[in-house]
Amino acid sequence: MKQIGTLIVSALALATFAQAEPANKPGGSLRAVEQQGIQCEPREATRFDTIVIHLPTPHAGELAIEDPFGTRFLISFDWPNYPQPLLLPATFRSMTKLSIKISEAMGYSVGHGDQIFQHLGTYKVLVGKYLASDPVVEGWCRISLDSADDQVKCEPREVTPRDTLKIRLSIPHGPYLFIENSRRKRFYFAFPDAPDNRPPVVPDLIFRTTTELSIKVGGAKGYSFKTGAMEAIFQSPGTYTVEGGDGFESDGVISDGMCKIKFRR
Repeated sequence: MKQIGTLIVSALALATFAQAEPANKPGGSLRAVEQQGIQCEPREATRFDTIVIHLPTPHAGELAIEDPFGTRFLISFDWPNYPQPLLLPATFRSMTKLSIKISEAMGYSVGHGDQIFQHLGTYKVLVGKYLASDPVVEGWCRISLDSADDQVKCEPREVTPRDTLKIRLSIPHGPYLFIENSRRKRFYFAFPDAPDNRPPVVPDLIFRTTTELSIKVGGAKGYSFKTGAMEAIFQSPGTYTVEGGDGFESDGVISDGMCKIKFRR
């Protein structure tokens, strides 16, 4: 009996896999096999969504997701020299549906297990054999992680010390929000797990439900993790970037989006 399975793919043990360009061997191409029963829903998603992969029967036992830069993350695989995957090929072969929570999805990349959805752009879900080395792709589908402009908006786009900057955020959003100057120094308005001696401008619980911030440009200050102090943000003319999301003080950055503003005297 075939299993209709739903799995939230999360942390996996560590392993090392080589990267390779997707291919359908022998012969053929990804375009030729894309419609062979593999479907992803929704096709356009945010980091707060859960994607559902619909699978034909029968199908191969390996599953991988490739990010916009070509890094491939293995989820189900059959490699006897490596630790056992969370999703065994025998189990995956019997599934007709698989759910993956974007914000928690993990997979094996080169050298270690890591978060899959770290960048905005187009991802490819691959089903086949030998996906870590000499891939035989049986089917694939695309997922587009939402563009930055849909998540974080700034008005106006050009400001002076006399102006008020409005930052609009979608709900839900991550716990971080900062403005970065042209020298890549960041000034944080919101961040989680703050100690008592360095509270953020907007407390974490309040920020999680905030959809708009109004900031007086001339007196705007943010917290610098480099100096451990509140500092004036707009000190010199140039382009500043407003960005929100999660994991900015770790290796697992997930951006909600960004917008750029020009500051002049």
